[in-house]
Amino acid sequence: MSPAVARLDVDLEDVECTVKIIRPLFGVPDSVIWTELPSGFAKISADATLYTFDDDDDDDDDDDKEPEGRVIARASAYTVDLDRVGDVVDVFDQVGGEAFEIAESIFGDDDIFEWLDARDPLVGEQVSQLVIVDGVFVEEPYRGQRLGPRLLTTLVEAVAGTG
Repeated sequence: MSPAVARLDVDLEDVECTVKIIRPLFGVPDSVIWTELPSGFAKISADATLYTFDDDDDDDDDDDKEPEGRVIARASAYTVDLDRVGDVVDVFDQVGGEAFEIAESIFGDDDIFEWLDARDPLVGEQVSQLVIVDGVFVEEPYRGQRLGPRLLTTLVEAVAGTG
């Protein structure tokens, strides 16, 4: 049995979120792209960094001290521009690894678009962008404070253009 980890409460004002988007430059043909991501795809990552100040030092220069930052949560995802991508499973096959397995399960026998159409109150509205979450991790002492969902929301808002 592993020992219980003490939970550390986080003041969200001390947490900064950095979102990084990696994608091919718009207009560059797939044949000359050197990255692993084909046209119409992007990889997004978001880091939640907790900044702490060292209050133990008795120096008079406390105003000059930089806070110490530590990543306490991380999320990553892929976005797919469905208007620019033909066969999503084939394109994810180029990306490889877990990304292909995720795409195959989403677009395989149980097509996600049929499921979305069945649940869509505005039947006929086309889905044009898909976000596939690759992973979310929150360090154990900081779990249970809704950091994971907040980080995912920030990541999706950055992709959707609202954040």
